[in-house]
Amino acid sequence: PSLWEVSGSALLGGSLGGQVELIIQPRDEEGNYIAALDDIRTLSVVIEPQQIDQRMEMVEEGVIVLWFSWRIVGEASISINIHGETPIADSPYHVLVQEKLATAILGSPLLVPLAPVGTNTSACTAPSSSTAPASCAFATILTNDAFCTGVLTMHYSLRLTNASFPLLCLVTEKVSCACKDLIAHAGMVLMEVETIPN
Repeated sequence: PSLWEVSGSALLGGSLGGQVELIIQPRDEEGNYIAALDDIRTLSVVIEPQQIDQRMEMVEEGVIVLWFSWRIVGEASISINIHGETPIADSPYHVLVQEKLATAILGSPLLVPLAPVGTNTSACTAPSSSTAPASCAFATILTNDAFCTGVLTMHYSLRLTNASFPLLCLVTEKVSCACKDLIAHAGMVLMEVETIPN
């Protein structure tokens, strides 16, 4: 096949010890799902920097699911190849694995209209109900993946205290997509900003 679709929670990274899945499906040139058993028989998945015990199964004809648990903290690479060393889809994928946190995702991401720059922030008022948007937000900046866990912990702490405003996370180009996905999935508002020179 000329196209492959790769999806699943493994592409978002995750936390140490968390079980994830990777779904791999071949497609023909028109984008239709096909069995492609000859290619599937040569499929290999390598997770680096540390090999991880994995279970791969064809759940239906042409649909491969791989389950595994993260055993490393930091950036991981998922390489998916057929016929030895021919990468499929956008392989290799680079993801971020965090230390396990005792957090819960509460609700869905908030879409918050913020006050324009220069607005008097002392006029910020909390929303009158949980569904009304706030006019202000708590804000933090994340310039690399090293403090991703800290931002998630701060967000969790604010949620525990029933903070009146959402947390806005300003991110620079050095923050990985995996880290941005974790932050957005936790319910924070993301805003990309340019790096400020020293």
